[in-house]
Amino acid sequence: MDKAIEAEYDAEIEQYSIADKSNAGCFNSAGATTKKRTVLYCRAWLQLIFEIAVPVILVTIGFTMTKVQFFFDSDPRWLQTKLYPLR
Repeated sequence: MDKAIEAEYDAEIEQYSIADKSNAGCFNSAGATTKKRTVLYCRAWLQLIFEIAVPVILVTIGFTMTKVQFFFDSDPRWLQTKLYPLR
């Protein structure tokens, strides 16, 4: 009796199992994710602007700030110990 119940249970599990029947792989998953993101970005185009354009602008500002020179050509100053009083 237990064998019959166990066989029936295995048959039900096999009927609803998708482990062997699925053709999902890395490329299918990546394609579905890309399609989903495209649909979401088409719905919320302002989000696309903030996620792409704003970081590009911030990186550009950062690169331009690294090119600014804060040092000016001035006369050299010699540091001597007699300039500082000993107390």
